[in-house]
Amino acid sequence: MEKYTIGQAEQEAEAMTNKLEKENPELDGKFTGEQYDDAHSAETKEIYKTAMGTLMDLAVHTKIPGAKEIWDTLGDEGFSQKTTGKPHLLELRYKMSEKVIKDLAESEGVRQAVELASGFTPHALELTRNTGTLDKYIESDFPINVSKKQEMMDNLFPGLPVDYVPGNVYDEKLWTDIEKKLDPGSVVIFCEGFMLYTTKEEREQLATNVKSVLEKHGGYFVFEDSMRYHPELKNESFQAFLQKLSKATGRDMGSITQEDMEAEWKERGFKIDRVPEMITLDSEESLPGFNEELDIARKTHKMWKLSLES
Repeated sequence: MEKYTIGQAEQEAEAMTNKLEKENPELDGKFTGEQYDDAHSAETKEIYKTAMGTLMDLAVHTKIPGAKEIWDTLGDEGFSQKTTGKPHLLELRYKMSEKVIKDLAESEGVRQAVELASGFTPHALELTRNTGTLDKYIESDFPINVSKKQEMMDNLFPGLPVDYVPGNVYDEKLWTDIEKKLDPGSVVIFCEGFMLYTTKEEREQLATNVKSVLEKHGGYFVFEDSMRYHPELKNESFQAFLQKLSKATGRDMGSITQEDMEAEWKERGFKIDRVPEMITLDSEESLPGFNEELDIARKTHKMWKLSLES
């Protein structure tokens, strides 16, 4: 297992300090050890909750290889009741990511991938050992998730060709570390359930980091579509969620139109290909009550598959 480095500790300390400063502006940056301990505990739980909720929905409501085994291993971590409430949309984005990657492997010979904010999902198992789609797989997430994920996967599925690289996706150092792990040739960089939470400024920094890899290797940056990018659907519950998220984080989490998203990425030097999200799901049978919402997503949502303008 890779060592926990000073750099990783500094990243977490900075995140906790920012949180404490926002919650306690009257203290002028002077916090006690107990306050830092409480902030660290809260951050740890939130990171786990997000990853665990996704995993639980996939394990319970789908037949995705490896999901149940991973959930059975982690299910006693204290977050068994934390679910996303949208297992059909999770399965849709999950299987569409794999479809895009498999298609690129077949059509263009792409043999390696980088998964950002990978959480506890088992993409690597399917894309390497089960199907032989990829020869090289790199996962990156916060140190707390990466450490647990590596230990668990080594025990459940030993020998997978996976490199685990902890860090912050907006930090250039992470991308230097990723670059060291890559083989020559094209690469797919992808993420799920991450772009939804980004600001325009964060996407700008992420684009700079992604470009640094694609300029050297060639390849694609892939992420799923989101209700956030479809304000025309006027989904009141999702709009309320975005407003709550904006208030909680102090960041701009407002809706973005498809046209604005396309303009953003074109200005950054990317060519945009859109892939319709049409694929059969297990949850169509296990959760038929969600099929109307699923039909809307299929008709409106398209995966974002980006490459650099030549």
